[in-house]
Amino acid sequence: MATGRDPNGKDDEDPWLKAVENADVFVMYNNDDEYEISKYIFTIFQNNKVTYVSPEEHIMPGFRTYQAIDQAISASKKMLLILSKESIENFSFSLETLLTLEKSLQTNKLRLIILLKDGLGEENIPKLPMLQLASHVILERNLHEKCIMNVIEMIRADVTIDSVLPAGNLAAGMAWSHFTGYLELVLPELAQGIQKCDWFNDNPGHMPLCLFMLLPHSGRSTGKLGDDDRDVEEVGQIEIIINHRPYSPKVCKVTERDKNGHIKSEYFCVAQYPGAFCALGTIKEEILCSFTKTQRDVEVQRFYHYLNEILNHEKYKQYGVLTKMLMYDDEEKGESATISYQLRKGVHDVIRNQLEKAAEGVKKTEETEHYRDEVCLLYHIKDTKLVFKVKDHLDKNKIRYSQARPASSGERDGDSLSEIERRVRDARWVILFITESSQKDMISMFLAEILSIGIETNSLNVIPVLNGITPAAIPSFMRWAMHICIDRDEDYLDMIVDAVRGKDVSMKSQIPVGNVAYGLAWGFFVNYLKHVLPDFRERVMQCMSKDPIRKYREKSRRNVVVSQQMWEIIPKSCKFRPSLSEVDAEIKGPWKVEKVEKHLHGAKRIFPCNLWHICTRDTDYYFAAEYLTPVKTLYNMHISMIAGLSYEQMMNQREDLTEQLRGILNTASKREEYQEKCGIIVYDDSSDEPLSSVIINTIKKETGHKAEHDALLRYLSKDEEK
Repeated sequence: MATGRDPNGKDDEDPWLKAVENADVFVMYNNDDEYEISKYIFTIFQNNKVTYVSPEEHIMPGFRTYQAIDQAISASKKMLLILSKESIENFSFSLETLLTLEKSLQTNKLRLIILLKDGLGEENIPKLPMLQLASHVILERNLHEKCIMNVIEMIRADVTIDSVLPAGNLAAGMAWSHFTGYLELVLPELAQGIQKCDWFNDNPGHMPLCLFMLLPHSGRSTGKLGDDDRDVEEVGQIEIIINHRPYSPKVCKVTERDKNGHIKSEYFCVAQYPGAFCALGTIKEEILCSFTKTQRDVEVQRFYHYLNEILNHEKYKQYGVLTKMLMYDDEEKGESATISYQLRKGVHDVIRNQLEKAAEGVKKTEETEHYRDEVCLLYHIKDTKLVFKVKDHLDKNKIRYSQARPASSGERDGDSLSEIERRVRDARWVILFITESSQKDMISMFLAEILSIGIETNSLNVIPVLNGITPAAIPSFMRWAMHICIDRDEDYLDMIVDAVRGKDVSMKSQIPVGNVAYGLAWGFFVNYLKHVLPDFRERVMQCMSKDPIRKYREKSRRNVVVSQQMWEIIPKSCKFRPSLSEVDAEIKGPWKVEKVEKHLHGAKRIFPCNLWHICTRDTDYYFAAEYLTPVKTLYNMHISMIAGLSYEQMMNQREDLTEQLRGILNTASKREEYQEKCGIIVYDDSSDEPLSSVIINTIKKETGHKAEHDALLRYLSKDEEK
């Protein structure tokens, strides 16, 4: 007996969901293209036994279409989105649908396929991260059947993201990594270090108590600060020791000249390129993953916004006053592209306190006169009372605004799509009210796209105002924006005005971090493993041939096993331990492997490596290992109470971090300098099994190590004969 469908979608056995789960692909397209798609695409699907479902053909009357689409996205094996010239401007999604689609792509599977017809190319795909990541097929008229067969192959293929980087996931992890791994440690000591140095005392009023962070759009750094700029010169460094580890922020002299080129004044400042940030440029240059220039530009901006939001949080406001980020386009010609210009301007801003820092890196309101309105209020009809309060407050503060209200489902009134698009484009800011009502209603793909790429062009800025829902309801492609929660922010009206006027707003709540694992994994590879792995085995051999290990081996009659990989240990609890001996007394050491020293991002970087020893009854095991540093960032984010990272989310991010790092290493292993030189050990630190046993069992499974051990022992024997 057939079951009827509950219009609210609450049937125990939902035939729609069952059909989606059993189908090979869930297909989305515009009604205007239904005849052509059914005749020319679905026919080929049927002939090749590809099962499909689509809202147009399979949703029963009386069921809410958008709810059905959300359910199908979550339940489907693969999704096919068909875009044509007619449909690309008319596609509409609810914010809830965008969020569902985004979450469905945060797995290790590439599930979304986009078919472009009517002459559309990849440049026509809306610039939403979840769409840019998808596989693309262009339907050519003279190769129609061949193109559809390519789509069928993609539907049947099991593609993972081992070597693909989802856009929008890098910046959050890198920003938190830089804060917890560097700024939070160094900044408390930096101000004292500056006040004690000669440059500060010999040049009163010409050296601010501030760390300047250079954020060029390219994501690249020069060898030394000022290498290609005559008005910037490295003159020394501030020596800081924290937990026995040295930190040496560079001090620069910045020269100011008059119109004739004569020296007018000299300033001193502490400046650097954040190492975590410069990974973005390295990824783009070395093509370590499918990372386009557009994605890089967006991630550069997002890094600024994430780090700015952290530094301006109520809990960390003492750090915000000690930093200034200088974001600039170094790929353009002109004075503003130079380091000296940026540092001079930054030093003047801090010392003279004449200019307020721009909120979220946006130009100040006096620079936005070419916009018709300062603000556009985008809202749902059920939020009219709330919007009225905001309008009244904007009027009192003499802020120009327009308002745009899309027609809700089943409603004739409301502003036309073209009028909404015009008002959004004509406003410097968009206040987007996200409530239970608006979250489930539709917005055009065009509107979603401009909300997403506004940050990229610096031409549009969005402030989501949440009422009755949590920050998790914001799709992460919009999470670079500051958000305001009416439920928790009593002064939300003043916060809106401050943000629009270009003031930093000190957040008192949790920051929605989105997915940070990808940024942490790529940052760790680019900023650490990439430098220590190429000559790793040679340095281990040198360490084995030196005292005291050599003398110990002479006395020992046990077999010697030396692991040929560096082992990154990931504790399931995410609790970081700096020394393996603290975890397990059976692990002896460490012995210092020759460290790698490089001058990177305008600073000297030291990459240490330790060799450890486990002794069993008949074998001595030697290996290089360490706890994976990014898990420390995850744990610090969790206990910070502001990162919006619950215990369950931390566990999920740890799993994602593990899988992404494995994928990066698998991809990197194709290059000889990284091949099979790094392995991952996931350790359940809540179990009774000691870490030493886990490491020994892992080394025993290490492929091909016997031949490598024999070669190593021959090397050591020759060295001893000498």
